[in-house]
Amino acid sequence: METLADRLKKSLAKSGKKKTDIWKKCKVSSSAVTHWFNGSTQELLGEHLLCVARVLEVNPDWLATGEGDASLSATAKFKNQIVESLATMREDDVRHVAELCEKLTRKQGSARDERKHVSSHAPERRLGPNIPPDTYDTSLFEHGRTDETDRLQERKKR
Repeated sequence: METLADRLKKSLAKSGKKKTDIWKKCKVSSSAVTHWFNGSTQELLGEHLLCVARVLEVNPDWLATGEGDASLSATAKFKNQIVESLATMREDDVRHVAELCEKLTRKQGSARDERKHVSSHAPERRLGPNIPPDTYDTSLFEHGRTDETDRLQERKKR
């Protein structure tokens, strides 16, 4: 049976990355990575497992157990790109992205209805002549504030 060290070596070779990429991006010591690769460490858990899998672009379940498929789906690769991007953003930008994600992940029916409502009653919010008015809900960006931002600030005051 393949060990964690075997799976790490195979993934590293396939990814074209280096061990230094792992310890730098995962914020661990180089000796920890050495232990992972030489077999001294039998398992990776939690944040370390997820980070190494993200850096090596492999399925974390496969990396941990050797079971299943090692390759990531297109969606998982996209999620990894998002995580990498968020890690380099300023805190207020991350907050705005989180607010946008919250709006986009509401129940599809209500989100669609809300976009139609916003665009049909507020034509000045249209983004341009070539963009259908019911495509975007720009209320999130009004004055850089949202209801959620207001609620967060109220909680901080308490």
